[in-house]
Amino acid sequence: MSNELPQNNYSELLRQIITEIKSTRVTLAQRINSGMMTMYWNIGKRLSTEKLEKGYGAGVVK
Repeated sequence: MSNELPQNNYSELLRQIITEIKSTRVTLAQRINSGMMTMYWNIGKRLSTEKLEKGYGAGVVK
């Protein structure tokens, strides 16, 4: 019994593996970007709230 795949089966297997790797990379990039957007939104929201509560910048515009 041989462990070798016929060339056409090997090519198809390799193509499927490459497709899965590329698909996973895209999915991960989307999740990372979404997470980063949420993080920056939350940071901005906290900074804005803190600024309003402390009255920072109130003396600049009169």
